[in-house]
Amino acid sequence: MRLNRRNVLLGLGTIVAGGGAALGTGAFSSVEAERTVTVETAGDASAFLGLDADDAYDVGTDTVQLNLGSGGNDADGSGLNIDAKTSWEPMLAVQNNGTQKVTELEFSYDVANNDGSGNTFSRVEVGSVTADSNEIGIEFQYRGDHSFGSTDGFEHGSSESSKSNEPTSGNPLNTTNIAAYDLVIDTRGSNVDSSTSLDVTVTITASTET
Repeated sequence: MRLNRRNVLLGLGTIVAGGGAALGTGAFSSVEAERTVTVETAGDASAFLGLDADDAYDVGTDTVQLNLGSGGNDADGSGLNIDAKTSWEPMLAVQNNGTQKVTELEFSYDVANNDGSGNTFSRVEVGSVTADSNEIGIEFQYRGDHSFGSTDGFEHGSSESSKSNEPTSGNPLNTTNIAAYDLVIDTRGSNVDSSTSLDVTVTITASTET
């Protein structure tokens, strides 16, 4: 499971030209102008939108990549239960490392098979899987207040805590604040079986206060 992050980082300025009649009608066929844009990148933890995941399942380096086939705390177990709802509480921490308030976080999901079965699975909301279908319920669910302790599997220390302000309209995630999310996967009623292997790409879109 890969988590991508998409932010709008560039502001658009307005160019005002004066001169009145000297510009005539202003008709032209094309304009070509060179501008400079400087872009710097950072690992997920220190980016404007910081991401941190339970390191028992995070197999990425600079970017968050979750392997739910066998986590570090799973002993001899491997994979998810069939016909069950499985939760990791919490799995993901999202921190606002920028100077603007984050007014909304939107999660979107793309499911792809990698087991060669030919079956095509689609993602639905948890609790909405149609019986005997190629659907699977996947959601990151906002957790509310949470204090990250030394045994949580996160880089955040025990002094870090999430706030009761899910980034939604009118309830922004302020600078340095953290939002904690559980990961829930629902296979109840799905055609998922012991041979099913899926790759899920999660895109997190952050909207900031203008």
